[in-house]
Amino acid sequence: MMATPTTDLRDQIVEALVTDRDLPRFFAALSALIREHYPEVEDLGLARYHADRNTFEVLVAHQDDADAATNRGVKLRATEDTPGGFLLKVRRTVMINDMDAFAAQAGFDPRAGFPRRFESGIGTLLEHGGHVLGYIYLTSQRKNAFDVAHREFVDSIRGILSLAFAAALAYDDANRLRERAELEGAYLRSEIDSSWPADGLVGKSAAWRTILQQVNQVAPMDSTVLITGETGTGKEVIARAVHERSRRAGKPLIKVNCGALPENLVESELFGHERGSFTGALGRRIGRFELADGGTIFLDEIGEMPLPLQVKLLRVLQEREFERVGGEKPIRVNVRVIAATNKDLAAEVAAGRFRADLFYRLNVFPIALSPLRERPEDSVELARHFVHKLAERMGRTPMVLTPESLEAVAAYSWPGNVRELEHLVERAIILATGPRADLRNLLHPGLPAAVAPLATTGTVLEKVRNGESVSFRDSLLEAERSAIETALRESNGVVGGSHGAAARLGMKRQTLQSKMKKLGIDLDKPRRDVQVAAAR
Repeated sequence: MMATPTTDLRDQIVEALVTDRDLPRFFAALSALIREHYPEVEDLGLARYHADRNTFEVLVAHQDDADAATNRGVKLRATEDTPGGFLLKVRRTVMINDMDAFAAQAGFDPRAGFPRRFESGIGTLLEHGGHVLGYIYLTSQRKNAFDVAHREFVDSIRGILSLAFAAALAYDDANRLRERAELEGAYLRSEIDSSWPADGLVGKSAAWRTILQQVNQVAPMDSTVLITGETGTGKEVIARAVHERSRRAGKPLIKVNCGALPENLVESELFGHERGSFTGALGRRIGRFELADGGTIFLDEIGEMPLPLQVKLLRVLQEREFERVGGEKPIRVNVRVIAATNKDLAAEVAAGRFRADLFYRLNVFPIALSPLRERPEDSVELARHFVHKLAERMGRTPMVLTPESLEAVAAYSWPGNVRELEHLVERAIILATGPRADLRNLLHPGLPAAVAPLATTGTVLEKVRNGESVSFRDSLLEAERSAIETALRESNGVVGGSHGAAARLGMKRQTLQSKMKKLGIDLDKPRRDVQVAAAR
């Protein structure tokens, strides 16, 4: 038998509550105090009730053996054959001194689902303001470990613990809201200067009208959307259009570029992390999914996501909950997912680089964006749009593109799609000395603008000589190949640098190398041509 708990112990518990509102730290202090006075109590646990899911979840558990398995993280449905469900039914403190006998009589074992076995236990509901918050339990591995005095002690501190639990949950919710508001503000400020055009849905082709129809069809729903298309086709613009036409328009649209994050940071970026969860985790961080709660998350370049993380993303899509890195408390979110990729995900699945189950979860409503070369009428509309918007943004007087430039825009293949067009128009505005911008020489430097789209060399010329049909696209690609090879010859095969081929063509070295790879240009060929010419 143990002595009735003293007022001093209750005062110490109240002092612990006032000293620290952090739930794990307060519960650790409570555990130490109780077991100091009553060593027969071996384990203590605290479970939270989730009314929306009718589930109890063990939040914290403390016991003598630090290396022993804990019950923390156990989730049990609040049915009558579980400890929490039984407490909900009887609505009183329950003491059991022989678990086997109780299980035989009640028809269920309170230990089911708990990794650590116990023979005696006391449990009571914690309630505040008419709401069930959870329950606290004390256990022992010995039979007949507790008596009436133990139950009276639990009853005597039940009100204090309920108040502590309610305060800790409110404190945690307030901190979460504050952190989310701060992060959301910082995120939105960083997005102000992004390249999302508010009215970027420009185009009049049949293909573009089909895309807009699909956007309007899926936007009001909460269905997951998968946007596919080549780099630069405007996948981000379509994602924003879906969000802004949805019921979530007043909530955040959070963007994550899965291909731009180091593999070891993607999980932390998406789901957040707890302090000390890894080297450099100096504080708790809210992830992008938590930040997007109530709104939309845009997962760009989803095809670059590492396989281990694909499993965790699948769980979020299925259960709408996750844990922060280093955390054990599940976080439930209400987020719409829009994903985008320039890869063929079906082929990635076949190659074993992308999970089939995740692909089917993402591919609920696919939207495929056509490349700009397949809708030349849209390239002209976009060029007009960009020259107006960019001139205004750059503080220039109203500008237009010359008619010849618009003809060249319609004829050009635009391997970089809308992004290339926007950047080229911006460059033309910078170079313009009057109200008319001309971008023809930027398309094919070194070639007469009037004949650049019709230039025929190499395989195309051979086809013409043989009387074969030649597509307009093949002609454009050959013209581009000819311009690059000419620039390489003039620069003696040097790609980068102030006098290299990239500078002569008015593009970045990486862009030129990408075009060379796409067009199958051998860098050694222009060098050999220069050597042959020198030998002659």
